[in-house]
Amino acid sequence: MHLKEKIFAAGIAVVFYFLVANIFGEFLIGLMIVGIIAMMLGAFFVKVNAINTGLMGGGILALMHLSYLTISQKSMENNVALVIAFIVLVGVAYFKFSKKPEELSLE
Repeated sequence: MHLKEKIFAAGIAVVFYFLVANIFGEFLIGLMIVGIIAMMLGAFFVKVNAINTGLMGGGILALMHLSYLTISQKSMENNVALVIAFIVLVGVAYFKFSKKPEELSLE
């Protein structure tokens, strides 16, 4: 990925994160759902390199914001939301990056 694409991807991630954080604020389930959907879109459906990287980064930032909010609020539903987000994050990483070295393409 070229430098311009990396800068564009970082911009998408940050803008997406602030948009999601402003819309959902303290609504933890909404943050989790949007973060997971953004990661899934970026990992599996969007083929433009800068956009899929930005969506995955924004989804991860949304999940990080979710974990920051749940630290201050100790309740069972918040812990369940974090566990679900963690499982999805590990699953996306496994399916996205578990290719054998000979299957990886050097584009």
